[in-house]
Amino acid sequence: MTPGELQRHSALIAAALSGRQRDDARLVTGKRRSFGLNASRAVVHIPFPLPAEGWSVRSLTCGIALQCAPSKDRIAAYPLDDLSPRERRAVAVVEGRVALGWVARHWAGLLPECGWLLGDVEPADPDMDGADVLAAALDLARERGPIEVHPLLGRLPHPQ
Repeated sequence: MTPGELQRHSALIAAALSGRQRDDARLVTGKRRSFGLNASRAVVHIPFPLPAEGWSVRSLTCGIALQCAPSKDRIAAYPLDDLSPRERRAVAVVEGRVALGWVARHWAGLLPECGWLLGDVEPADPDMDGADVLAAALDLARERGPIEVHPLLGRLPHPQ
């Protein structure tokens, strides 16, 4: 698939999975290459080339689906840039689990691929509000041990 085809394909998937809440996709290269959203949360960022060998179109669809979850919109209202890097990673993990719960509820056919890619990341309540995501993330950040954000979960949305 050419980059242009990949971008058009990704935009179509994003619009379909999000109920048109996300209406476009852009390929992101270089240092900021990751899944994510633009400031208005209407455009899904797609890492190009894909983050890992062996990723398929279905893997890409899982990453797009996670960016389409409404939990991204719920946490965008919070001043995430004020958090420490560790706290931001914790928010990304907790929000990613909530997004995975949304995928499980709405697009269950993607769960086997998500499970293969994410390993032991467990889905969380897809209806968790932004304050609860933040509270759970701050609890996680206080625990010992590293906090790794899987590339499939992507970057946190930036406030407008």
